[in-house]
Amino acid sequence: MSYGNCKTMSSVAVVHLPGASGHFLGYAQCFVEAALSRYSSVYVLVPEREPSESFAVLRNSGAKLVTYCAAFPAFFSAVQSGHKFSVWLGVRRACAELAHRLQQQIHLILTFIDMFPLAFAVLGVPRGVSSVFALTMRADIGQHGGSGVRAWVKHVVWRKLARNFPGTLASNDPCLIEQLGTTARAQLLEDFSFCHSVPPLTAPQSQLTCLAIGYLDSRKNLSPLLQAALICRQNGVPLHLLLAGELFEDQIDLAGREALAQLRVQAAVREWSGRISEAQYREAISQAHIVWAVYRDHEFASGVVVDAMAAGRALLAQSTGVIGHYAKRYPLALTQSNDADPEQIAQSLAQLRELIIRSNGSTISTNRAAPDRAPADRSQYVARLAGVLVNPE
Repeated sequence: MSYGNCKTMSSVAVVHLPGASGHFLGYAQCFVEAALSRYSSVYVLVPEREPSESFAVLRNSGAKLVTYCAAFPAFFSAVQSGHKFSVWLGVRRACAELAHRLQQQIHLILTFIDMFPLAFAVLGVPRGVSSVFALTMRADIGQHGGSGVRAWVKHVVWRKLARNFPGTLASNDPCLIEQLGTTARAQLLEDFSFCHSVPPLTAPQSQLTCLAIGYLDSRKNLSPLLQAALICRQNGVPLHLLLAGELFEDQIDLAGREALAQLRVQAAVREWSGRISEAQYREAISQAHIVWAVYRDHEFASGVVVDAMAAGRALLAQSTGVIGHYAKRYPLALTQSNDADPEQIAQSLAQLRELIIRSNGSTISTNRAAPDRAPADRSQYVARLAGVLVNPE
């Protein structure tokens, strides 16, 4: 496939992939495909702790796999900031070694610079790297930049990155791009999840089902949802919960655990425990009427959110961050503060039920896609990505 750009002989790109979970692998597939259209050789740099079979799809596409390890022992990296510096030092060393082995400059593509903006700003570009393309999914100085000393430090770091970045810095957060300024070094690149849909596999059941999916830990903020489900049922709203994924009950507060126990007694909650397969993921979204995304401490985009939109499911989402930005563009969504109490959550769930019914005449089923989904499919996203990658010299 051609994207209107010619490969340069002996040009080399290295795509850094911090892991095989979540958005990372999906982004890497798009980035590798785009890079293969521009560079003669593409390497994927992955942590050595990850099993190589996790990246088979990347190797099968024509990319070569190389590994790196963090620079410091694990006990030195226990602190989050120390871990990020350790990882970036490991990435720098691996890039320098690869450039030395190939005896040429390489082009570095960072699928997730949010791991180490400060480390990047302090330590700079690895030896042997001629240019960098990086994607950020965080809105540190965007719509939820916060206030105080920590927010000021983030603001300074991102400003420095945008001003001095040796290549192109892209983000899926329009607010961050607006803050940084739309320049050649700061460009908007919508989340890749908007490039595909998750079509319903079965018609939703007659009861109202709210889905929470993934690693169900403290970040998923389940306690107010569990309590709200009980309130809805007491108020005559036949709400059932579907909890799909590994549930960390010890990270739910006492009120939430008590609500969960009552929901179990009432047979008002289904639990699909453990790691969710792709088929289960698609089935869970197809069975849901509402998808829960009022998270805590979540500054990134969410594949679950955009897949829910693509499948036409209603959404109860946090009001801030990248999730909040896209949710506010979606007609079947309501937003709530992540510190909303159970009564407020219950009211939103009841409102969503009425919204779903009104939008579909008299049924609780919808298959309408979200508006303004751009690009329309994955190939357009890859083409757009190929267009903003640094031109090989």
